[in-house]
Amino acid sequence: MEIELFYFESCPHWTDALRRVEEVLVEEGGIHELRLIPVRTVAEAQRHRFFGSPTIRIGERDIDPAAWGRMDYGFGCRLYPDADGSIHPVPSKELVRQALRSHRPLSLAEAHDEVLNSIKHQHPQWVAGPMEECSRCVRYEYELAEPLVVPLEE
Repeated sequence: MEIELFYFESCPHWTDALRRVEEVLVEEGGIHELRLIPVRTVAEAQRHRFFGSPTIRIGERDIDPAAWGRMDYGFGCRLYPDADGSIHPVPSKELVRQALRSHRPLSLAEAHDEVLNSIKHQHPQWVAGPMEECSRCVRYEYELAEPLVVPLEE
């Protein structure tokens, strides 16, 4: 997956943002291409859809969903919201992590957990004990793409 960090040279925060992205990549694992893209002119800022330094994109999408509809490209310092509503010049690890996870395929364990949670929600009558040991879960986790058909009793 391609990750881009856009910045301007005099930005005092782009190296901190780079370290933050690198930390999350190490924690999350996987193979990623991290590109550093300097923005030097207003024309480049417009062409790159640059919201200020640092701007981080994963899979060509800004890591901050609040920026997806914005069009105010140009030079300036970029600010990122935190979960508590505070604003910071570097995105939180959690914001970077959420963006990264939303662009990568689930691991087998994560997919299994999602299937189990779906079964728990859709078929609570099946949940008598631990789902991990439920033969129905194991049987249906690979069949959830197909609609569940229950034979009618005659």
